[in-house]
Amino acid sequence: MIASTNMDFRKALTFALVLGIFTLSITLLTDWFLLDRIVNSRIGQELALRNGTDSWNRWIESPIPIYLKIYIFTVTNPDEVNLGGKPKLIEKGPYVYKETRRKTPFYINTLEDSVEYQQDITYIFDKNVSYPLDENDVLTVVNPALVGVTNILNDIKGLQSMMRIFMELAVPPIFNSPNSIFINATVRDLLFSGIKIDCQRSDKNIAVFSMCSALRHMMPIKVLQMGSNGDFSMAILRHRQSLGTFSINAGNKDPSALGEILRWNKKTDMSLWSGKRCNEIGGNDVTLLPPFIHKQSQLRVFSTDICSVVPLVYKEDIYYEGVKGLRFTPSWLFLADDVLVNEDASCYCNGTINGLTQPTTCAPKGAVDISNCMDVPVIMTKPHFLDAANDLLDDVDGLKPDPELHNSYFDIEPKTGIPLEGYQRIQVNLKLNQITTMTLMKDLRNLTFPLLWVEEGTQLGPEEIDKLNELIIEQLLIINIVKWSILTTSTSIIIITSLFMCKLSKSNMKQKV
Repeated sequence: MIASTNMDFRKALTFALVLGIFTLSITLLTDWFLLDRIVNSRIGQELALRNGTDSWNRWIESPIPIYLKIYIFTVTNPDEVNLGGKPKLIEKGPYVYKETRRKTPFYINTLEDSVEYQQDITYIFDKNVSYPLDENDVLTVVNPALVGVTNILNDIKGLQSMMRIFMELAVPPIFNSPNSIFINATVRDLLFSGIKIDCQRSDKNIAVFSMCSALRHMMPIKVLQMGSNGDFSMAILRHRQSLGTFSINAGNKDPSALGEILRWNKKTDMSLWSGKRCNEIGGNDVTLLPPFIHKQSQLRVFSTDICSVVPLVYKEDIYYEGVKGLRFTPSWLFLADDVLVNEDASCYCNGTINGLTQPTTCAPKGAVDISNCMDVPVIMTKPHFLDAANDLLDDVDGLKPDPELHNSYFDIEPKTGIPLEGYQRIQVNLKLNQITTMTLMKDLRNLTFPLLWVEEGTQLGPEEIDKLNELIIEQLLIINIVKWSILTTSTSIIIITSLFMCKLSKSNMKQKV
């Protein structure tokens, strides 16, 4: 009877041991093969763009505030610069604007899994954050309208000689008889309202007519706006109020493709640059990155500011408000030393404005000529010529490049691709060229003249961090609790049954003795 009982007990222990090993094995295999997929699937479903969902509504108009900080370079020695002197600059700022980004979807393609929409931005000046600065402050800056227009017309292919004569006669009437290439302008006028180009003066001559007709022929020009009366005005940031139409992947079929830009203004590529790589349209809007990012991810963002795709590369792990993230920084291929021999970067040379101006030459290290993107002679660099050729920095006084203040970076939560914190920082510079046939510009130095730099940034607040925790961390925590509970239980069963079986074996051996 005792032997029979022991046999039954041994069978029970054996069954428990097998069950424990089986449960442990299944749990480990599930953890290895399935749990991560389950979490990723749930996250992908939550993030995909479907009309009426929370992610859709947050994508239409993000609740996360984005701020645009403007730092403007004022000139303290304009008279000296007009005579060929070295510019002395003082940075004024930040002038802070709050961005409201509104997307207007007008077509959902379920077969392609894409959404087509119009992207508009409203800029509201933040008096409190900007105080004591005000957008009505009057600053002495290089006149972007005068310098931009004269540089454009001076470079028109085959017409340089004629245009130079017209410019000498036309510039005084349309720019209100300037005695300098500098202007005293309000921040608002410089950025959004516009510096006036008067093409409707009663005393206009044939030169004014020819110059203004040339501008009308070249429209559209991003930073120029033509009024109903035929006048023009130039504003540096006004064109950013509408970024155009985009078609992007909605991420329903493939979450890893979420936000991928398929078309911009209904085109799949551009014709601005001299090579296929540079004319590519793709990547993501930096505010909508794909989920499941890792250190080796080849992220790319599309920038309408420079009409180009910019790769992002991993730099380091970070923690933001207790959430682990990955820091990525832009890989500015076109700012490299070897731009002339780098196949991925050399096509950024030789741009032309609307196909009418002479092709540009390659910009120096740390700079890229984006005249063909902006439609006016503009050079883009990092703020304060950070990482740029020494000549650029030596040509002006007052700049102090600082990697902590002037580099761009994006901190991303890897499971969701949600930006935790990010700052894009670029500097807008004007080409300042000596034009010997123009009284105003015959003594100027040829240099890259800093006009302003901008920081566009955002960071998650406490409410958004809580939502992020709900989306990922709580799911992972629940799964981990279940996983470790099963592991602990199955391991305990194995240990306890093993001990009992060992004890039972010893007891049987004693009985035999």
